[in-house]
Amino acid sequence: MASTTPVPARRLTRTNDGLTGVGGGLAEYVGIDPVWVRVGIIAGSLLTFPLLPILYVAAWIIIPKQELAPPPPPQPWDARTPSDAQDAAVAMAQARAEVERIDRTPPGPMTR
Repeated sequence: MASTTPVPARRLTRTNDGLTGVGGGLAEYVGIDPVWVRVGIIAGSLLTFPLLPILYVAAWIIIPKQELAPPPPPQPWDARTPSDAQDAAVAMAQARAEVERIDRTPPGPMTR
């Protein structure tokens, strides 16, 4: 049976790291380390001058900048009340008691 989960669409965007973000964006899109893309851009610029530098500037202008996701809104369960603190204290005491009970249990026969 085929999976019905949607695959998120990949978009080529400039990242927020580096000087312009073009190399980081290309690396993220392709799925490789940004250092290799940046080394390739520098080597290609030296070998194909002025073609690759012109293409790089065009990519800098054309490729949109990656938008940072806004922080998630606060949730109701993030609020701390005295009853939450009491519940957490009870849960910790129960966990400590369980650990002490396990520590006091003598080891059984070794099995493989």
